Amino acid sequence: MIYPIEGEVYVNRASGRGGKTFFWRADRPLTEANRASVRWTVEDLSAGMPAGWSEMTLYDINQRGQAIGFARVNGIYRGVMVTLSQRLIAVDRNRDGDLSFSDSEDETRPDKPFTFWLNDDQDEAAFQTVDQLTEEDDVKPKPSSLDYKDTVVKCNRDLEDFLRIHLKAPAGFDPASRQWQMRLIFAEIKSGKPRVRIWQAREEGLGYLESESAATSQREYMNSEYPLGMIHSDGEKPILPTRAKRIFQRAEDGSWRANLLMEGAGEGEGALTVRFYREGGLVAESKFYLRLLPMEKLYDHWTVGDTDDIPWQDIPSEATRIGSAEIQAEEPGYIIFVHGWRLKPWERRAFAETAYKRLWHQGYKGGYGIYSWPTEYSNNPAIPPQNFNRSDRKALLSASGLLGVLEELNQQKPKQVRLFAHSMGNVVVSEALRLGKLKAWAEGREVKPLLHTYVTSQAAVSSHSYDPSRTTLQEISDKNIPNVLFCLLEGGQRCYVS
Repeated sequence: MIYPIEGEVYVNRASGRGGKTFFWRADRPLTEANRASVRWTVEDLSAGMPAGWSEMTLYDINQRGQAIGFARVNGIYRGVMVTLSQRLIAVDRNRDGDLSFSDSEDETRPDKPFTFWLNDDQDEAAFQTVDQLTEEDDVKPKPSSLDYKDTVVKCNRDLEDFLRIHLKAPAGFDPASRQWQMRLIFAEIKSGKPRVRIWQAREEGLGYLESESAATSQREYMNSEYPLGMIHSDGEKPILPTRAKRIFQRAEDGSWRANLLMEGAGEGEGALTVRFYREGGLVAESKFYLRLLPMEKLYDHWTVGDTDDIPWQDIPSEATRIGSAEIQAEEPGYIIFVHGWRLKPWERRAFAETAYKRLWHQGYKGGYGIYSWPTEYSNNPAIPPQNFNRSDRKALLSASGLLGVLEELNQQKPKQVRLFAHSMGNVVVSEALRLGKLKAWAEGREVKPLLHTYVTSQAAVSSHSYDPSRTTLQEISDKNIPNVLFCLLEGGQRCYVS
């Protein structure tokens, strides 16, 4: 049995061996310890024992971590032999930017897997002759052209769908020796058919996400080297010594480390496992528990029209929930996104998903959702000429549904709901906030904020609707332009939507 442990394990050898105490670590020679300074940690092994095991005591150990002792198994004492293994595969589970082999907060378990998404979009780069720039964006994904289905990274934008993985080799490992071999496999499959493609990283940090030059360097390197392989549960993927010699580098502590990147390629849950063999015999094994999901299963989705051609008369006053996150938020906060004008249904999702990915990589652990509404679409924003006006009307009519969603979220997460909206999506939000105030007044109750924070991005709403000190339409025009974004209360008091 392979037995994962953290740090070093101290084993008090039997009196027949002199009663000496040794400590073992996967990346260090077996060393005699000063018994007076020993901090006994063998008992800690009980936390991860198989079902039915208890009271394990170890009496001897060799360099490979193979230990013998006794354990109570289903109530009966019996001799046991276990192979101890340190964490040799690490992921930044707590997303603090520090990927560590010893941080307990980065530990995964069968009941606490690490969740990541499939690279199931289609990122492309295209040269725009108008502004003489190369722009990177999502294009409508085709089932045959999803990014995980090829071995090419087409643009830097695609790298936001990759995750860092670090490996550490056991003691005695020699990446140039043919006596050693490393293999990767998905084991302990809990659901589906999890698959990942593994690549070599140019550096150990987050530069591929945070620096344009580092991202370009990483992308160009990936396109000049084949990936290490597609990892699944159908058989071990061996990493040959010729490749291992390139991916493993000496770390400051003298151990051999490999910095890798992973992209999700198949939905499912299991243990991504690394195994080290020497002369055909298993020396060490380590794993992290991983759950892979399509992006649409990572967030909530409400809508009053998941289309671009619904008549304004048919927009319902209540939203329908058409998607729910299948993951449990780790923090109480919630962020909801409202899209803008002239987006097809797939583009609304692409905008929301890109925002979520970038929040996630920055450590966001709260809930997330999108509110979609039936904006109209045309390739040319000026044709047909009434497209904007019709969409603006639909935005106002979509506000009632959003108000209901915000009220529901506030009941679940009071004072924790944050919202950001783009373009004409701010018309939806502004009207929802106004309706919320009118509803509270009509019911004779106190007006309470629906949002902790509201971020307007390129808002298609007049600034003085939120700040009465801003210049109004009447003040910049000699025409009598009505301001419909505020209502007049008794005495002429203005009621701003903020």
